[in-house]
Amino acid sequence: MAILDRLPTVDRLSRIGIVVNGGCRNCGNVQELRNHIFFGYVFAREVWEIILGLCRVHREVRGGDEELGWAVSVLKGKSLIVCILKVVWCAYTCYIWEERNCR
Repeated sequence: MAILDRLPTVDRLSRIGIVVNGGCRNCGNVQELRNHIFFGYVFAREVWEIILGLCRVHREVRGGDEELGWAVSVLKGKSLIVCILKVVWCAYTCYIWEERNCR
């Protein structure tokens, strides 16, 4: 859902005609976009960097479309590391989305 941009973010809801407050639920500073929630927001970016470090993936987290592109390109195949990264990706997106919803 996150990769396809199908989550009910403020940006997406406004695109389909539902009027809601446009501020980010996490930081309150910018418009709530998918890329901001998962990679632009400082807390989410730090969590992702820690997760990648625990998985021994050493790369610079760029944010936004670059991270999604990386995930789509890397999460192909059925090797053990790919399966682990898929589970990690799903857990990360669920955790960040749950944190957003709690706020």
